[in-house]
Amino acid sequence: MTPGLRLYTGGGTHAGLQRRSNDDCFAAVPELGLLLVADGVGGRPAGDVAAKLAVDTVRDAVANPETTWPDEGAADPEEVCRRLRDAIALANRRVREQGEQHALLTGMATTLVAAMVTAGRLWIAHAGDSRAYLLRASQIRRLTVDHSIAEDASLRARFKPEVLARLPQADLTRGVGLSDSISADVDVHELRGGDVVVLATDGLTDVMEEAEIASVLDEYHHLEVAASVLIDRANARGGPDNITVVLGRWACELVLHLFAKTADVEDMEEADEDDAWESGGGGDLRGARDPRGRGRM
Repeated sequence: MTPGLRLYTGGGTHAGLQRRSNDDCFAAVPELGLLLVADGVGGRPAGDVAAKLAVDTVRDAVANPETTWPDEGAADPEEVCRRLRDAIALANRRVREQGEQHALLTGMATTLVAAMVTAGRLWIAHAGDSRAYLLRASQIRRLTVDHSIAEDASLRARFKPEVLARLPQADLTRGVGLSDSISADVDVHELRGGDVVVLATDGLTDVMEEAEIASVLDEYHHLEVAASVLIDRANARGGPDNITVVLGRWACELVLHLFAKTADVEDMEEADEDDAWESGGGGDLRGARDPRGRGRM
């Protein structure tokens, strides 16, 4: 990674207010430069199993000691893209295999979005409608296009608008476990100091506009608090679905120290201990859930 800069993370998950269970899963592993979010596909069995299996498989593939990721300045974008696609393909194969071996899991599937920082650049890989955004200088930009009937460009090219309008717009056209093979979209982006990467499920993005997400991130610099506030605001709008958000800031320790000297100290003091957890940029932070559905890591 770029000297003096590292990935600091925060995140959380909540069942929402209208679902009995939470089929989302996430991981944040800053020492690997890796963020992951998955959302078990509704209307299919064992979405929580599919989401966890996908997240675990990709995380383990990236962490595999036999896999050498490029060092600073040495990254071949095509090689990194290939490895991420391979990791997601492996997740797809394992989800399918488990579904074939266990009747209660047959048909399970999940979305998956991954962010990986290596060689000072950001790679985004995804399948489904869980999204990635990049916040830079208070401006937020969406990095993914949903693999859904509503947004799939290949469908728009093949069918007339009136035909597509009759189809369920939220139905996925790609996802982990939906078919025997998968082709994940992978893109590389420039990364600058201070940038914030946002991964989220549709439980957040369906009820909050991009500008609102950016506003929260501008107001709450501590990522743990920002994630908690985003989840709380989604719930304040009815919480119709499971809500998961993972944040990663590419910054140096000096920048974070300056944040800590400002009003963010008050943010941390005022935040309820049940709604904020401490990441410190280290460790494998994963979506363990308390009985109320709030993710703690």
